[in-house]
Amino acid sequence: MRKQTKVWIIFAFALFIRLYLCFQTPHFSDGTSYFNQRQIESIKSTGIPIYSDPLSYSGRFYIFLPFFHYLVAFFALILPLGLAVKLVPNILFCALILINYKIAQKITKKHNISLVVALISAFLPVLYKDLNTLSVYSLVVPLTFALLYYFMKITQDKKYILNFLILLIILAASHQLIILPLLSFLVYLFFVWLEGLRYRRIELELITFSCFFILWLIFIIFKNAFLAYGPNLIHQNIPSVLISKYFLEFNLLDSIFTIGIVPFCAGIYVIYRHLLREKNRDIYLIISFAITIFSLIWLRLIRMQIGLVYFSIILTLLSAKAFEQLSVYFNKTKFTKYKKWINLVLILVFIITAFVPSILYAASNVSDSFTQEEIEAFNWIKNNTPQDSVVLATPKEGHLITGIAKRKNVIDENFLLQPDINQIYSDTNSMYTTIFQTEAIRLLNKYEVDYILFSQRAKAQYDINKIQYLGERCFTQRYNKTIIIYSVDCTIKEANEN
Repeated sequence: MRKQTKVWIIFAFALFIRLYLCFQTPHFSDGTSYFNQRQIESIKSTGIPIYSDPLSYSGRFYIFLPFFHYLVAFFALILPLGLAVKLVPNILFCALILINYKIAQKITKKHNISLVVALISAFLPVLYKDLNTLSVYSLVVPLTFALLYYFMKITQDKKYILNFLILLIILAASHQLIILPLLSFLVYLFFVWLEGLRYRRIELELITFSCFFILWLIFIIFKNAFLAYGPNLIHQNIPSVLISKYFLEFNLLDSIFTIGIVPFCAGIYVIYRHLLREKNRDIYLIISFAITIFSLIWLRLIRMQIGLVYFSIILTLLSAKAFEQLSVYFNKTKFTKYKKWINLVLILVFIITAFVPSILYAASNVSDSFTQEEIEAFNWIKNNTPQDSVVLATPKEGHLITGIAKRKNVIDENFLLQPDINQIYSDTNSMYTTIFQTEAIRLLNKYEVDYILFSQRAKAQYDINKIQYLGERCFTQRYNKTIIIYSVDCTIKEANEN
Protein backbone atom coordinates (compact mmCIF):
# COMPACT_ATOMS: atom_id res chain seq x y z
CA MET A 1 0.00 0.00 0.00
CA ARG A 2 1.34 3.43 -0.93
CA LYS A 3 2.31 5.65 1.99
CA GLN A 4 -0.18 8.38 1.07
CA THR A 5 -3.04 5.86 0.84
CA LYS A 6 -3.01 5.15 4.58
CA VAL A 7 -3.54 8.77 5.55
CA TRP A 8 -6.41 9.03 3.07
CA ILE A 9 -7.97 5.94 4.68
CA ILE A 10 -7.79 7.71 8.06
CA PHE A 11 -9.35 10.80 6.43
CA ALA A 12 -12.18 8.75 4.90
CA PHE A 13 -12.87 6.85 8.13
CA ALA A 14 -13.00 10.03 10.23
CA LEU A 15 -15.25 11.74 7.67
CA PHE A 16 -17.58 8.72 7.64
CA ILE A 17 -17.85 8.78 11.45
CA ARG A 18 -18.49 12.54 11.55
CA LEU A 19 -21.10 12.44 8.78
CA TYR A 20 -22.83 9.37 10.23
CA LEU A 21 -23.23 11.12 13.57
CA CYS A 22 -24.03 14.51 12.04
CA PHE A 23 -26.82 13.15 9.81
CA GLN A 24 -28.65 11.58 12.74
CA THR A 25 -30.65 14.81 12.62
CA PRO A 26 -31.34 17.28 9.80
CA HIS A 27 -31.15 20.18 12.25
CA PHE A 28 -28.34 21.98 14.10
CA SER A 29 -27.41 22.18 17.77
CA ASP A 30 -26.97 25.94 18.12
CA GLY A 31 -28.60 29.13 16.96
CA THR A 32 -25.50 30.58 15.30
CA SER A 33 -25.66 27.79 12.71
CA TYR A 34 -29.01 29.14 11.57
CA PHE A 35 -27.53 32.63 11.28
CA ASN A 36 -24.79 31.22 9.02
CA GLN A 37 -27.32 29.22 7.01
CA ARG A 38 -29.42 32.34 6.49
CA GLN A 39 -26.35 34.20 5.18
CA ILE A 40 -25.61 31.30 2.82
CA GLU A 41 -29.19 31.31 1.56
CA SER A 42 -28.93 35.06 0.92
CA ILE A 43 -25.67 34.67 -1.03
CA LYS A 44 -27.14 31.80 -3.03
CA SER A 45 -30.22 33.82 -4.02
CA THR A 46 -28.87 37.38 -4.27
CA GLY A 47 -25.09 37.03 -4.44
CA ILE A 48 -24.48 39.08 -1.27
CA PRO A 49 -24.82 38.36 2.47
CA ILE A 50 -27.19 40.20 4.79
CA TYR A 51 -25.42 43.10 6.48
CA SER A 52 -28.42 45.34 7.15
CA ASP A 53 -30.93 43.02 8.81
CA PRO A 54 -34.49 44.22 9.48
CA LEU A 55 -35.30 41.12 11.56
CA SER A 56 -32.53 40.64 14.13
CA TYR A 57 -33.27 42.81 17.21
CA SER A 58 -36.09 44.17 15.01
CA GLY A 59 -33.43 45.90 12.89
CA ARG A 60 -29.64 46.11 13.10
CA PHE A 61 -26.32 46.07 11.17
CA TYR A 62 -23.81 43.19 11.10
CA ILE A 63 -20.03 43.16 10.86
CA PHE A 64 -18.52 39.85 9.80
CA LEU A 65 -16.12 38.38 7.23
CA PRO A 66 -18.08 36.35 4.65
CA PHE A 67 -15.61 34.05 2.82
CA PHE A 68 -16.86 30.93 4.64
CA HIS A 69 -20.44 31.71 3.68
CA TYR A 70 -19.47 32.20 0.04
CA LEU A 71 -17.58 28.90 0.06
CA VAL A 72 -20.55 26.91 1.39
CA ALA A 73 -22.93 28.82 -0.91
CA PHE A 74 -20.80 27.76 -3.89
CA PHE A 75 -21.26 24.09 -3.00
CA ALA A 76 -24.95 24.77 -2.30
CA LEU A 77 -25.27 25.65 -6.00
CA ILE A 78 -24.20 22.09 -6.81
CA LEU A 79 -25.69 20.19 -3.87
CA PRO A 80 -28.97 20.54 -1.95
CA LEU A 81 -28.54 23.18 0.77
CA GLY A 82 -29.30 20.72 3.58
CA LEU A 83 -26.50 18.46 2.35
CA ALA A 84 -23.97 21.23 1.69
CA VAL A 85 -24.26 22.80 5.16
CA LYS A 86 -23.54 19.44 6.78
CA LEU A 87 -20.97 18.06 4.34
CA VAL A 88 -18.66 21.04 3.75
CA PRO A 89 -17.82 21.85 7.43
CA ASN A 90 -17.01 18.21 8.17
CA ILE A 91 -14.77 17.87 5.10
CA LEU A 92 -12.95 21.03 6.18
CA PHE A 93 -12.38 19.74 9.71
CA CYS A 94 -11.15 16.42 8.33
CA ALA A 95 -8.68 18.35 6.16
CA LEU A 96 -6.81 18.91 9.43
CA ILE A 97 -5.82 15.24 9.29
CA LEU A 98 -3.96 15.78 6.01
CA ILE A 99 -2.45 19.10 7.12
CA ASN A 100 -1.20 17.71 10.44
CA TYR A 101 0.21 14.67 8.63
CA LYS A 102 2.28 16.97 6.40
CA ILE A 103 3.46 19.08 9.34
CA ALA A 104 4.47 15.96 11.29
CA GLN A 105 6.40 14.75 8.24
CA LYS A 106 8.19 18.10 8.08
CA ILE A 107 9.12 17.81 11.76
CA THR A 108 10.16 14.16 11.99
CA LYS A 109 10.68 12.90 8.41
CA LYS A 110 9.01 9.65 9.66
CA HIS A 111 5.98 8.29 7.82
CA ASN A 112 4.71 6.01 10.60
CA ILE A 113 4.90 8.75 13.21
CA SER A 114 3.09 11.13 10.87
CA LEU A 115 0.33 8.54 10.49
CA VAL A 116 -0.02 8.35 14.28
CA VAL A 117 -0.36 12.14 14.40
CA ALA A 118 -2.97 11.96 11.62
CA LEU A 119 -4.93 9.33 13.55
CA ILE A 120 -4.87 11.35 16.78
CA SER A 121 -5.93 14.44 14.81
CA ALA A 122 -8.91 12.52 13.44
CA PHE A 123 -10.30 11.88 16.92
CA LEU A 124 -9.37 14.76 19.16
CA PRO A 125 -12.35 14.89 21.57
CA VAL A 126 -12.56 18.68 21.48
CA LEU A 127 -13.25 18.59 17.73
CA TYR A 128 -16.44 16.62 18.37
CA LYS A 129 -17.98 18.88 21.04
CA ASP A 130 -19.58 21.09 18.33
CA LEU A 131 -19.91 18.42 15.67
CA ASN A 132 -23.45 19.28 14.60
CA THR A 133 -22.93 22.97 13.90
CA LEU A 134 -22.40 25.15 10.85
CA SER A 135 -19.36 27.00 12.12
CA VAL A 136 -16.88 29.32 10.43
CA TYR A 137 -14.18 27.68 12.60
CA SER A 138 -14.43 24.59 10.40
CA LEU A 139 -12.62 26.69 7.78
CA VAL A 140 -10.55 28.99 10.01
CA VAL A 141 -8.83 26.25 12.04
CA PRO A 142 -7.54 24.19 9.07
CA LEU A 143 -6.48 27.38 7.27
CA THR A 144 -4.46 28.47 10.30
CA PHE A 145 -2.45 25.25 10.36
CA ALA A 146 -2.06 25.20 6.59
CA LEU A 147 -0.60 28.70 6.96
CA LEU A 148 1.77 27.34 9.60
CA TYR A 149 2.85 24.51 7.27
CA TYR A 150 3.65 26.82 4.37
CA PHE A 151 5.53 29.18 6.67
CA MET A 152 7.75 26.23 7.59
CA LYS A 153 8.36 25.53 3.89
CA ILE A 154 9.08 29.03 2.58
CA THR A 155 12.86 28.63 2.79
CA GLN A 156 12.75 25.52 0.57
CA ASP A 157 11.01 26.90 -2.51
CA LYS A 158 9.61 30.30 -3.56
CA LYS A 159 6.33 28.69 -4.64
CA TYR A 160 5.46 28.23 -0.97
CA ILE A 161 5.59 32.00 -0.48
CA LEU A 162 2.72 32.41 -2.93
CA ASN A 163 0.78 29.63 -1.19
CA PHE A 164 1.35 31.34 2.15
CA LEU A 165 0.11 34.71 0.86
CA ILE A 166 -2.99 33.19 -0.76
CA LEU A 167 -3.92 31.41 2.47
CA LEU A 168 -3.23 34.59 4.45
CA ILE A 169 -5.69 36.54 2.30
CA ILE A 170 -8.35 33.80 2.50
CA LEU A 171 -7.98 33.56 6.26
CA ALA A 172 -8.15 37.35 6.54
CA ALA A 173 -11.42 37.24 4.58
CA SER A 174 -12.82 34.51 6.85
CA HIS A 175 -12.38 35.56 10.46
CA GLN A 176 -10.68 38.06 12.75
CA LEU A 177 -8.74 35.19 14.36
CA ILE A 178 -6.17 35.81 11.63
CA ILE A 179 -4.56 37.81 14.43
CA LEU A 180 -3.65 34.53 16.17
CA PRO A 181 -0.95 33.34 13.71
CA LEU A 182 0.43 36.89 13.54
CA LEU A 183 0.94 37.00 17.30
CA SER A 184 2.47 33.53 17.14
CA PHE A 185 4.94 34.59 14.44
CA LEU A 186 6.05 37.50 16.63
CA VAL A 187 6.60 35.14 19.57
CA TYR A 188 8.58 32.90 17.21
CA LEU A 189 10.88 35.82 16.31
CA PHE A 190 11.44 36.39 20.03
CA PHE A 191 12.45 32.74 20.45
CA VAL A 192 14.88 32.97 17.53
CA TRP A 193 16.48 36.03 19.13
CA LEU A 194 16.51 34.44 22.60
CA GLU A 195 18.29 31.31 21.36
CA GLY A 196 20.82 33.29 19.34
CA LEU A 197 19.71 31.83 16.01
CA ARG A 198 20.10 33.71 12.76
CA TYR A 199 17.05 35.54 11.43
CA ARG A 200 15.98 34.47 7.96
CA ARG A 201 15.30 37.42 5.71
CA ILE A 202 12.30 35.86 3.99
CA GLU A 203 10.66 35.09 7.35
CA LEU A 204 11.16 38.67 8.55
CA GLU A 205 9.74 40.09 5.33
CA LEU A 206 6.66 37.85 5.35
CA ILE A 207 5.92 38.46 9.03
CA THR A 208 6.33 42.23 8.62
CA PHE A 209 4.10 42.32 5.55
CA SER A 210 1.49 40.07 7.19
CA CYS A 211 1.33 42.19 10.33
CA PHE A 212 0.83 45.48 8.50
CA PHE A 213 -1.64 44.02 6.01
CA ILE A 214 -3.81 42.25 8.58
CA LEU A 215 -3.82 45.09 11.11
CA TRP A 216 -4.80 47.54 8.37
CA LEU A 217 -7.56 45.22 7.12
CA ILE A 218 -8.99 44.52 10.58
CA PHE A 219 -8.97 48.22 11.46
CA ILE A 220 -10.80 49.10 8.24
CA ILE A 221 -13.48 46.42 8.70
CA PHE A 222 -13.97 46.74 12.44
CA LYS A 223 -13.37 50.48 12.73
CA ASN A 224 -16.85 51.26 14.03
CA ALA A 225 -16.65 48.45 16.56
CA PHE A 226 -13.25 49.70 17.75
CA LEU A 227 -14.64 53.20 18.19
CA ALA A 228 -17.68 51.87 20.05
CA TYR A 229 -16.01 49.40 22.41
CA GLY A 230 -12.25 50.00 22.35
CA PRO A 231 -10.34 47.11 23.98
CA ASN A 232 -13.65 45.58 25.13
CA LEU A 233 -14.24 44.58 21.51
CA ILE A 234 -12.46 41.35 22.42
CA HIS A 235 -15.56 40.32 24.36
CA GLN A 236 -17.77 41.16 21.34
CA ASN A 237 -20.32 43.15 23.39
CA ILE A 238 -21.48 39.99 25.18
CA PRO A 239 -23.84 40.87 28.07
CA SER A 240 -21.94 41.26 31.33
CA VAL A 241 -23.74 38.39 33.04
CA LEU A 242 -22.67 36.00 30.24
CA ILE A 243 -18.96 36.89 30.12
CA SER A 244 -18.03 34.14 32.57
CA LYS A 245 -20.03 31.61 30.54
CA TYR A 246 -18.41 32.48 27.19
CA PHE A 247 -14.88 33.08 28.52
CA LEU A 248 -14.38 30.28 31.03
CA GLU A 249 -11.45 30.07 33.39
CA PHE A 250 -8.79 27.50 32.52
CA ASN A 251 -9.36 24.13 34.21
CA LEU A 252 -6.45 21.69 33.89
CA LEU A 253 -8.32 18.40 34.40
CA ASP A 254 -11.19 19.32 32.09
CA SER A 255 -8.67 20.46 29.48
CA ILE A 256 -6.72 17.19 29.64
CA PHE A 257 -9.91 15.17 29.17
CA THR A 258 -11.09 17.40 26.32
CA ILE A 259 -7.73 17.38 24.53
CA GLY A 260 -6.80 13.75 25.22
CA ILE A 261 -4.19 12.54 27.68
CA VAL A 262 -1.74 11.23 25.05
CA PRO A 263 -1.28 14.44 22.99
CA PHE A 264 -1.42 16.54 26.15
CA CYS A 265 1.37 14.71 27.98
CA ALA A 266 3.51 14.20 24.87
CA GLY A 267 3.11 17.82 23.76
CA ILE A 268 3.95 19.27 27.18
CA TYR A 269 7.06 17.05 27.34
CA VAL A 270 8.29 18.38 23.98
CA ILE A 271 7.70 21.99 25.06
CA TYR A 272 9.72 21.38 28.24
CA ARG A 273 12.54 19.62 26.39
CA HIS A 274 12.96 22.22 23.65
CA LEU A 275 12.67 25.23 25.93
CA LEU A 276 15.47 23.93 28.15
CA ARG A 277 17.65 21.56 26.11
CA GLU A 278 17.23 21.44 22.34
CA LYS A 279 17.05 23.94 19.50
CA ASN A 280 14.76 23.43 16.55
CA ARG A 281 13.20 26.23 14.48
CA ASP A 282 10.11 24.25 13.46
CA ILE A 283 9.43 23.20 17.03
CA TYR A 284 9.97 26.78 18.22
CA LEU A 285 7.37 27.93 15.69
CA ILE A 286 4.79 25.45 16.97
CA ILE A 287 5.65 26.23 20.61
CA SER A 288 5.07 29.90 19.80
CA PHE A 289 1.51 29.00 18.77
CA ALA A 290 1.10 27.03 22.01
CA ILE A 291 2.30 29.93 24.17
CA THR A 292 0.09 32.42 22.32
CA ILE A 293 -3.04 30.28 22.65
CA PHE A 294 -2.42 29.38 26.27
CA SER A 295 -1.86 33.05 27.12
CA LEU A 296 -5.11 34.07 25.43
CA ILE A 297 -7.01 31.31 27.26
CA TRP A 298 -5.41 32.18 30.61
CA LEU A 299 -6.20 35.88 30.19
CA ARG A 300 -9.73 34.99 29.00
CA LEU A 301 -9.24 36.83 25.72
CA ILE A 302 -10.47 33.91 23.63
CA ARG A 303 -13.39 31.59 24.23
CA MET A 304 -12.32 28.45 26.05
CA GLN A 305 -13.87 26.09 23.51
CA ILE A 306 -12.11 27.50 20.45
CA GLY A 307 -8.91 28.03 22.45
CA LEU A 308 -8.83 24.34 23.38
CA VAL A 309 -9.39 23.39 19.74
CA TYR A 310 -6.22 25.22 18.74
CA PHE A 311 -4.29 24.06 21.81
CA SER A 312 -5.17 20.39 21.25
CA ILE A 313 -4.01 20.49 17.63
CA ILE A 314 -0.76 22.22 18.59
CA LEU A 315 -0.01 19.62 21.28
CA THR A 316 -0.80 16.85 18.79
CA LEU A 317 1.75 18.28 16.37
CA LEU A 318 4.36 18.58 19.12
CA SER A 319 3.68 14.98 20.18
CA ALA A 320 5.19 13.87 16.85
CA LYS A 321 8.60 14.81 18.20
CA ALA A 322 7.92 12.92 21.44
CA PHE A 323 6.93 9.80 19.49
CA GLU A 324 10.12 10.08 17.44
CA GLN A 325 12.30 10.29 20.55
CA LEU A 326 10.36 7.43 22.20
CA SER A 327 10.87 5.25 19.11
CA VAL A 328 14.62 5.90 19.17
CA TYR A 329 14.75 5.03 22.87
CA PHE A 330 12.88 1.74 22.48
CA ASN A 331 15.10 0.69 19.57
CA LYS A 332 18.10 0.97 21.91
CA THR A 333 16.56 -1.20 24.64
CA LYS A 334 15.34 -4.76 25.08
CA PHE A 335 11.76 -3.57 24.81
CA THR A 336 12.05 -3.83 21.00
CA LYS A 337 10.95 -7.47 21.06
CA TYR A 338 7.73 -6.40 22.81
CA LYS A 339 6.97 -3.82 20.12
CA LYS A 340 3.69 -5.46 19.05
CA TRP A 341 2.39 -5.55 22.62
CA ILE A 342 3.44 -1.97 23.22
CA ASN A 343 1.61 -0.91 20.06
CA LEU A 344 -1.49 -2.80 21.23
CA VAL A 345 -1.42 -1.01 24.60
CA LEU A 346 -1.05 2.35 22.84
CA ILE A 347 -4.03 1.56 20.60
CA LEU A 348 -6.14 0.69 23.66
CA VAL A 349 -5.08 3.92 25.38
CA PHE A 350 -6.01 5.86 22.24
CA ILE A 351 -9.45 4.21 22.05
CA ILE A 352 -10.18 4.86 25.74
CA THR A 353 -8.85 8.42 25.94
CA ALA A 354 -9.64 9.76 22.46
CA PHE A 355 -12.01 7.71 20.31
CA VAL A 356 -14.62 6.95 22.97
CA PRO A 357 -14.74 10.53 24.39
CA SER A 358 -15.05 11.86 20.83
CA ILE A 359 -18.07 9.69 20.15
CA LEU A 360 -19.63 10.61 23.50
CA TYR A 361 -19.13 14.33 22.89
CA ALA A 362 -20.58 14.00 19.40
CA ALA A 363 -23.61 12.04 20.61
CA SER A 364 -24.26 14.66 23.30
CA ASN A 365 -24.02 17.47 20.77
CA VAL A 366 -26.38 15.73 18.34
CA SER A 367 -28.89 14.98 21.13
CA ASP A 368 -28.93 18.71 21.95
CA SER A 369 -30.03 19.55 18.39
CA PHE A 370 -33.24 21.41 17.71
CA THR A 371 -35.97 18.82 17.28
CA GLN A 372 -38.45 18.42 14.46
CA GLU A 373 -41.24 19.52 16.83
CA GLU A 374 -39.35 22.74 17.57
CA ILE A 375 -38.75 23.42 13.86
CA GLU A 376 -42.46 22.86 13.19
CA ALA A 377 -43.29 25.58 15.73
CA PHE A 378 -41.02 28.07 13.94
CA ASN A 379 -42.61 27.11 10.62
CA TRP A 380 -46.03 27.67 12.18
CA ILE A 381 -44.96 31.22 13.08
CA LYS A 382 -43.80 31.74 9.49
CA ASN A 383 -47.11 30.55 8.02
CA ASN A 384 -49.59 31.94 10.54
CA THR A 385 -48.39 35.36 11.69
CA PRO A 386 -48.14 38.76 9.95
CA GLN A 387 -44.77 39.43 8.31
CA ASP A 388 -43.99 42.40 10.54
CA SER A 389 -44.58 40.45 13.77
CA VAL A 390 -42.06 40.57 16.62
CA VAL A 391 -41.53 37.27 18.47
CA LEU A 392 -40.02 36.92 21.93
CA ALA A 393 -37.73 33.89 22.35
CA THR A 394 -34.56 32.98 24.22
CA PRO A 395 -31.25 34.29 22.81
CA LYS A 396 -30.35 30.79 21.56
CA GLU A 397 -33.64 30.60 19.65
CA GLY A 398 -33.35 34.13 18.27
CA HIS A 399 -31.60 33.11 15.05
CA LEU A 400 -34.32 30.52 14.38
CA ILE A 401 -36.94 33.26 14.62
CA THR A 402 -35.14 35.21 11.87
CA GLY A 403 -33.78 32.22 9.92
CA ILE A 404 -36.74 29.83 9.86
CA ALA A 405 -39.78 31.82 10.97
CA LYS A 406 -38.59 34.92 9.00
CA ARG A 407 -39.90 37.22 11.72
CA LYS A 408 -38.36 39.91 13.91
CA ASN A 409 -36.83 38.87 17.20
CA VAL A 410 -36.12 40.73 20.42
CA ILE A 411 -32.66 39.21 20.97
CA ASP A 412 -30.28 36.63 19.53
CA GLU A 413 -26.66 35.57 20.13
CA ASN A 414 -25.09 38.09 17.75
CA PHE A 415 -24.40 40.85 20.28
CA LEU A 416 -21.77 42.89 18.43
CA LEU A 417 -22.76 46.51 17.64
CA GLN A 418 -26.07 46.13 19.45
CA PRO A 419 -26.56 49.13 21.77
CA ASP A 420 -27.92 48.65 25.30
CA ILE A 421 -27.34 44.89 25.11
CA ASN A 422 -27.24 44.50 28.91
CA GLN A 423 -30.63 46.17 29.20
CA ILE A 424 -32.12 44.07 26.37
CA TYR A 425 -30.82 40.86 27.93
CA SER A 426 -32.15 41.85 31.36
CA ASP A 427 -35.53 42.81 29.92
CA THR A 428 -35.77 39.49 28.07
CA ASN A 429 -35.17 37.64 31.32
CA SER A 430 -37.84 39.74 33.01
CA MET A 431 -40.38 39.08 30.26
CA TYR A 432 -40.08 35.37 31.04
CA THR A 433 -39.69 35.44 34.81
CA THR A 434 -41.64 38.39 36.25
CA ILE A 435 -44.82 37.59 38.16
CA PHE A 436 -46.37 41.02 37.55
CA GLN A 437 -48.57 41.30 34.47
CA THR A 438 -48.37 45.09 34.32
CA GLU A 439 -44.56 45.00 34.29
CA ALA A 440 -44.57 42.23 31.67
CA ILE A 441 -46.96 44.07 29.34
CA ARG A 442 -44.92 47.26 29.71
CA LEU A 443 -41.78 45.44 28.56
CA LEU A 444 -43.61 43.56 25.81
CA ASN A 445 -44.96 46.88 24.51
CA LYS A 446 -41.49 48.44 24.78
CA TYR A 447 -40.13 45.86 22.30
CA GLU A 448 -43.42 45.76 20.32
CA VAL A 449 -43.72 42.00 20.95
CA ASP A 450 -46.66 40.33 19.21
CA TYR A 451 -45.98 36.69 20.14
CA ILE A 452 -44.25 34.88 23.00
CA LEU A 453 -42.53 31.58 22.29
CA PHE A 454 -42.30 29.36 25.39
CA SER A 455 -40.17 26.24 24.89
CA GLN A 456 -38.42 23.56 26.92
CA ARG A 457 -35.21 25.53 26.37
CA ALA A 458 -36.82 28.60 27.96
CA LYS A 459 -37.94 26.48 30.91
CA ALA A 460 -34.38 25.18 31.37
CA GLN A 461 -32.68 28.57 30.91
CA TYR A 462 -34.95 30.50 33.27
CA ASP A 463 -35.73 27.60 35.62
CA ILE A 464 -39.49 28.01 35.30
CA ASN A 465 -42.38 25.67 34.50
CA LYS A 466 -44.74 28.37 33.25
CA ILE A 467 -44.91 32.10 32.62
CA GLN A 468 -46.58 33.39 35.76
CA TYR A 469 -48.31 36.49 34.46
CA LEU A 470 -50.17 34.91 31.54
CA GLY A 471 -53.95 35.17 31.63
CA GLU A 472 -56.87 34.86 29.24
CA ARG A 473 -57.55 38.58 29.30
CA CYS A 474 -54.33 39.76 27.65
CA PHE A 475 -52.79 36.61 26.17
CA THR A 476 -54.17 33.98 23.82
CA GLN A 477 -52.65 30.55 23.32
CA ARG A 478 -52.20 30.11 19.56
CA TYR A 479 -50.05 26.97 19.40
CA ASN A 480 -49.61 24.18 21.94
CA LYS A 481 -47.27 21.27 21.34
CA THR A 482 -43.67 20.89 22.54
CA ILE A 483 -43.50 24.67 22.20
CA ILE A 484 -46.34 26.95 23.31
CA ILE A 485 -46.93 30.21 21.45
CA TYR A 486 -49.02 33.06 22.90
CA SER A 487 -50.22 36.22 21.21
CA VAL A 488 -49.99 39.51 23.11
CA ASP A 489 -53.39 41.21 23.05
CA CYS A 490 -53.00 44.11 25.51
CA THR A 491 -51.14 47.38 25.60
CA ILE A 492 -50.48 49.88 28.35
CA LYS A 493 -50.96 53.50 27.43
CA GLU A 494 -48.91 56.06 29.30
CA ALA A 495 -50.89 58.91 30.83
CA ASN A 496 -50.23 62.26 29.16
CA GLU A 497 -48.24 64.64 31.35
CA ASN A 498 -49.56 68.19 31.55
